[in-house]
Amino acid sequence: MKRKVLWLVLTLLLATTLVLSSCTKNTTTGSSTTTAATTAATSKTTSNTTAVTTKVTTTTTASASTPVYGGSLTYFHQNMGWSPQGFDNLQGSLGGPFWQYPYVEFLVGADIEKYGPRGNNQYAFQSANYLPEQFLGPELAQSWEITTTTMTFHLQKGVMWTGNANIKMPPRELIASDVVFSLSRAMNSPITASRLNFIKAITAPETYTVVFELNRYDASWPDILGGQFSSGIISPEQVAAGADQWQNAVGTGPFIITDYVEGAGGNYKANPNYRGTTTINGKKYKLPFIDTYRLPVIPDESSQIAAIRTGKIDWFVNVPAQYGATLTKSTPDLIQEPYLSGHYSFARIQRLTNEYLSNKTVRQALLIGTDLNAITKLFYPGGSTVSFPLVPSDPAYTPLDQLPAVNKQLWTYDPTLAKKMIADAGYPNGFTIELKGDATAQDLCSTLAAQWAKIGVTAQIQVIDLTTLIYDLTHGSMKGLICLGGDINNPLSGLNGVRSTVAGNCYTSADGFDAMYTACAGETDPLKRSALEKDMALAVQLDAGEIPFANVANLNCYYPYMMNYYGEVDAGAMNVVPLVARIWIDKSAK
Repeated sequence: MKRKVLWLVLTLLLATTLVLSSCTKNTTTGSSTTTAATTAATSKTTSNTTAVTTKVTTTTTASASTPVYGGSLTYFHQNMGWSPQGFDNLQGSLGGPFWQYPYVEFLVGADIEKYGPRGNNQYAFQSANYLPEQFLGPELAQSWEITTTTMTFHLQKGVMWTGNANIKMPPRELIASDVVFSLSRAMNSPITASRLNFIKAITAPETYTVVFELNRYDASWPDILGGQFSSGIISPEQVAAGADQWQNAVGTGPFIITDYVEGAGGNYKANPNYRGTTTINGKKYKLPFIDTYRLPVIPDESSQIAAIRTGKIDWFVNVPAQYGATLTKSTPDLIQEPYLSGHYSFARIQRLTNEYLSNKTVRQALLIGTDLNAITKLFYPGGSTVSFPLVPSDPAYTPLDQLPAVNKQLWTYDPTLAKKMIADAGYPNGFTIELKGDATAQDLCSTLAAQWAKIGVTAQIQVIDLTTLIYDLTHGSMKGLICLGGDINNPLSGLNGVRSTVAGNCYTSADGFDAMYTACAGETDPLKRSALEKDMALAVQLDAGEIPFANVANLNCYYPYMMNYYGEVDAGAMNVVPLVARIWIDKSAK
């Protein structure tokens, strides 16, 4: 559980750095326009978009049989180990989004039918908490235009609020003023304002048109407006009645919340007036297929594993990889599909104030003198060792066999070369450095120390509590290396970590990464942005400011009675509801 807390805290930390990135001045000149149609037309990606390690396996439960309605589906994610603080999407509760996603929708979303395995298979939708812009599709908005100064969204007509008798709200159509109300509220909330500070004003010039006037263009807008729960659209009536109470919930999505018990979870029923449809074998079907969607609260990890093992939950999207063997033995019919989580473990190097580590050759030698493959096998089985600062599922990622020779050398374990590089840098007798980690990283630190001893580097290990560890990182009090973890599925998150203005960074503006990041974040064309991100990633690798151990593998576990499902794990910011709406249950098999 401590490791889970570590990931959650660091995910929040790196999410904060993304927020700070929005303070970057936009340097894009001219004006480019992107509509949903033109984005789709230009969305061809590099050949490594769905790398082998994240590609959907052939164990799909897709069926040619006729879809059926009815049945229930119980879903679980590790972040649902505790009850939400409330049902207001501005409360900032880590668990909150999972309980709001069934009925709350966004302006844009994942176009899983066009680009995913059920479409042209350009993107596997297995990157948790990140959706590349080129794979966006309509949700509440049917089309949009993006420039460096404005964003204009044209809403779908006929989208209906469910209404709620508890707050005396009849069903009605969603219009632009609802969007303006909801997002203006988020812009003015002290909890969520920083996420939206790239927006100057939101207006509704027409009934179905929403216009955002920008302070600056921010390339993270799809992530912010297409998945971050603070940007989900809620009604003025719900807010007036008390948005934090589940009994007052009103939405436009495929499900309606029917009950919720603190510490136990919530139940949802199909929204009979949901507009969504899907076409299967040439026939159009109304969504959703299932009658009941259940979200349980399960705090204890052993209880979580027992629940998927015994079928009390049907779908557990992020089972830790170490449980794979026992689940195979106990529950052979359970489908297990590994994927890279985007959570990675790393050692951040203090490259500014340490005499030895300020030398780039020494930092590169440390990386070359670290047996990354051995560490991955020991501590992160199934993970990817080439995972920084981009992940294999990202269109800008460069696979190991395509790296320039000088970059590829960094990922090739060679203690003899590393020791020579350190001697050539002026330290023939090696040196001593500080290596910090919390209790969960103690064995990792010991392994690193043993490996570095072979290249003449003595690591003085300090095991400290997580709070102090993060303080040392964010306040610049670290003197050597710190072992931590974070989330890098979003390329701008990983790249943002090397900017001089980010808390916890070990970089200066003279390194040139500020300007490179600004160019990436200010590019409105997602394909051009990917090219810039690719170049910056290669430069960041050569700087060797971090030793990235692994992109951690998870198991997507589900039962074969889930029909019309193709192994996707995310359709937004850990949002699986668009997938759930398309799944039907083979009741005879269940």
